[in-house]
Amino acid sequence: CKTSLIHFVAAHMGLLAKTLELFLRDLINKTCEITVEKNAKVMSVAHLYLVSADSSYVLFTAQLLLDHSQETMRSGHRAV
Repeated sequence: CKTSLIHFVAAHMGLLAKTLELFLRDLINKTCEITVEKNAKVMSVAHLYLVSADSSYVLFTAQLLLDHSQETMRSGHRAV
């Protein structure tokens, strides 16, 4: 099982990197929106926590990333 995971990661490194990039970009943008809504001057860990504590947001984002990954794999393109 560990070997198959290593092979999967090696074969899809670009796709995994792009998926992580999209997730982090979306997380930071959502955190920034909360910071602005709170009229704060500095983004804090508390703002990040508000985003990550919303389980529906996390599930929705995970589904979007999965859909994007599947589309990329079907089309045969490498996500770089």
